[in-house]
Amino acid sequence: MAAAIRIPSSLHDLRPRVCASLTTETWLALEQCHRGIYGVDAESTFSPFDIPPDKQEPSETRRSASGYTDERFNRSAVIRRRSSERVGMAPGLQPGLFSIDSSGEILNNNCVMEFHQTTGTLSAHFRNMSLKRIKRSDRRGAESVTEEKFTILFESQFSVGGNELVFQVKTLSLPVVVIVHGSQDNNATATVLWDNAFAEPGRVPFLVPDKVLWPQLCEAINMKYKAEVQSNRGLSEENLVFLAQKAFSSSSNNPEDYRNMTMTWSQFNRESLPGRNFTFWQWFDGVMELTKKHLKPHWNDGAILGFVNKQQAQDMLMSKPNGTFLLRFSDSEIGGITIAWVAENPNKAGERMVWNLMPYTTKDFSIRSLADRISDLNHLLFLYPDRPKDEVFSKYYTPPLSKAVDGYVKPQIKQVVPEFTTANPDPACGNPTYMDHGASPAPVSHPHTYGIFPPMSDSMLDADGDFDLDDTMDVARHVEELLRRPVESQWGGQQS
Repeated sequence: MAAAIRIPSSLHDLRPRVCASLTTETWLALEQCHRGIYGVDAESTFSPFDIPPDKQEPSETRRSASGYTDERFNRSAVIRRRSSERVGMAPGLQPGLFSIDSSGEILNNNCVMEFHQTTGTLSAHFRNMSLKRIKRSDRRGAESVTEEKFTILFESQFSVGGNELVFQVKTLSLPVVVIVHGSQDNNATATVLWDNAFAEPGRVPFLVPDKVLWPQLCEAINMKYKAEVQSNRGLSEENLVFLAQKAFSSSSNNPEDYRNMTMTWSQFNRESLPGRNFTFWQWFDGVMELTKKHLKPHWNDGAILGFVNKQQAQDMLMSKPNGTFLLRFSDSEIGGITIAWVAENPNKAGERMVWNLMPYTTKDFSIRSLADRISDLNHLLFLYPDRPKDEVFSKYYTPPLSKAVDGYVKPQIKQVVPEFTTANPDPACGNPTYMDHGASPAPVSHPHTYGIFPPMSDSMLDADGDFDLDDTMDVARHVEELLRRPVESQWGGQQS
């Protein structure tokens, strides 16, 4: 958005007379004022005034005028952040001329601009501002509160040349969305992203197209992803094909098939994906948040394949040696990532199958990191296609716990997969992590098996010398035998 002070073409013949009537001091003040206002709001620029040749002064004189400008404008230049505004076009008004109705109240919305001698700019810092109230408009159709856009009006008034000229400058912010709870954040972000990415120059505030070409959307979400994750690794063409398949419920792997396809706002963040209870954007935003908070180093290292579905993961892994695994984002859950790996079927010798762990979420990673969880699972050997897992993840492992202090031993949390505990040589493991035993999409036998445990043993110690309750005691049988005993045998024959 550009806010400019210009003389209309119809009044061009007045400019020489205006120039002649202004003193050199006034021209210098106007130039300095332009630089100052530019620093107030990054969204607004003000066109510079060209100082006529006969009014120009040597550079050292102009620098000394800066100090004078400091005294003049520091007292008089005030910028106001007025109440949140709804922008609506009044009937008959031309584009660029709009009426504004106040829609709320912002506290502590006035401050004085400060002059910065080193940069020669004026800037304003609003501190302790808060939105006291908001007045929403009547919603239409399927529109939600997170689709309602507001703008903030910035105003400044200043005088130059001994009050010869008084300027009132206004500019509007980019659209903002007012929310009352963090759960609305992802939908509000979708509204702002769509507006920032697809608004057309000279539009009526804040109209945006209802549909855009898929390549345009790809460019927008790729920029957003890189900015949020703070990574130079963006979305590859394969990643974008996967997203297109998800968005359009397509099976085509050819990027050219999506070049001329369009995506509507409703498809983006109103309508749920087929068979899901979330929209395309909500799923993508969940991936961004999870990566930003917990997976950024692994994404930057290229360790996360991410954008592949269960069928694709199965096809990729079945051609690799046992113990090969990959990391992919969950299709069925917002903000989840799962580990898929290939291994022998413990129920059928000689048969291989692909396993999928239940997705990890932010809650899981707040307890134990992804790298440590991968380290716990000794049956995971190679990150797809053939990278030894320690080579990729060891630098992120949590250092071993220190030795016991004052006779106390620190507990340790580890995850295990029940079906693969016999392959794990480390007996110090915690409660098992349950698995998703749903049948793999590939034509491979994958029966639903739960709770595979070794047979009962009479020994109180296992092969490693550790006590294992599951291996030594049938709790139900012992309780049943205890209940069948006479009362006197339990209490030494004493009766009350």
